Amino acid sequence: MTGRAPIMHDTDGAPIVVLPEALDDAAAAALLEFFLEAARVLEAHYAGQLIRHAQCRDERQCSLWDDDPPF
Repeated sequence: MTGRAPIMHDTDGAPIVVLPEALDDAAAAALLEFFLEAARVLEAHYAGQLIRHAQCRDERQCSLWDDDPPF
């Protein structure tokens, strides 16, 4: 390791997360719990979209704006 904290960047190269080099055990556990809870809340909020996305294989089947009847 270079001695510097790892940095995650967005697609434009701007830093979005700077991770601390070291955390005590309690802080690491609290950080993990925060991210697990955030993932749970996001999954619950977007469940319908996530299911639709996972089931979607053909772009024509996935269109939300396709008003044409299938027959």
